[in-house]
Amino acid sequence: QTSRLVPYDPVAMRTLLMEMISENEIDLLLNATVSDVIMEGQSVTGIVARSISTEMLVRATVVVDCSGDGDVAALAGADYSVGRDSDGVTQPLGHSIIVGNVDVEALRSFLKRHPHHVRLGSFEDGQISIAGFSEIIKQVGDYPGRDEIDLFSLPMPGTVLLNTTRIRDLNPLSVRDLSRAELVGAQQISGVHKFIKENIPGFEHSFITFASTRAGIRESRHIQGLYCLTAEDCVSGRRFDDSIAKGAYPIDIHDPDSGTVTLVHIEGDGCYDIPYRCLVPQGVENLLVAGRPISATHEAHGSVRVMATCMATGQAAGAAAAKAAQQGITPSLVDPNELRQFLLDQNCIV
Repeated sequence: QTSRLVPYDPVAMRTLLMEMISENEIDLLLNATVSDVIMEGQSVTGIVARSISTEMLVRATVVVDCSGDGDVAALAGADYSVGRDSDGVTQPLGHSIIVGNVDVEALRSFLKRHPHHVRLGSFEDGQISIAGFSEIIKQVGDYPGRDEIDLFSLPMPGTVLLNTTRIRDLNPLSVRDLSRAELVGAQQISGVHKFIKENIPGFEHSFITFASTRAGIRESRHIQGLYCLTAEDCVSGRRFDDSIAKGAYPIDIHDPDSGTVTLVHIEGDGCYDIPYRCLVPQGVENLLVAGRPISATHEAHGSVRVMATCMATGQAAGAAAAKAAQQGITPSLVDPNELRQFLLDQNCIV
């Protein structure tokens, strides 16, 4: 299996996104939270957004829920599950860390001499993108993160992204647990960097330049759509007539109990289809869901939850919403073939 990632500068990305918003004259409402939905029968006709100073009513022909947790869909009464089927427990939370002043070539040289430290990924040339170092973690002990370190060199010289913290046994839908996650995460961030600085060559003179401002949520609500994507769909590389995006990331489960990571790779040509029906909630009209909470089982969600796939379903949901509004129909009646062609014309991979 070959891994491919796209490293990017988060500051440059933010600047680019803001430029795109300005160029397309989007009415942006940041620092506001959806507190309620406006319903007419089974149809969502708008949302109520609360900010620091006021409450706003936003009417809409079609609403796309990209909240990450399916907040709008839940408020609209859509059915959903949380976490794994057996007990509702979700994958752990975590923080990403960007470290500067890393001697990347010293790190690469160490990995070439000791490749057994790498469980997965590449480091010979170009970007270093690996998961490993579990042996060092076991030998040294007293490591505050999970059982291995995911490490990616970034476009900026001497800069590396670390994904290795582990915050378990907290509910991502509880404000108290999310607050607790920040306290636990802050302790893990400093401890993880101290460990890596002392035990992994290339990091001796490094320092933390950025840590994610909030704990990253891997899993919360799974909205019940017209179709629920399964692990078998993903692993077998299943094709669907109403495909609007493809997934290619392995089923990546961070076990809530042990903290270990299990990867199941996609068979065949390495990708599977995501049907449009996974974006359409059951029993609620004029609403689409994109990103992490689309209709998928706990296991399938371990693949669809990653950034690139969320971006693809977001693009499809936006296109479907536009078509529904233009044609005066609900999203559930959008012709998948027309939508697929529209996405292909935008150079999307469907």
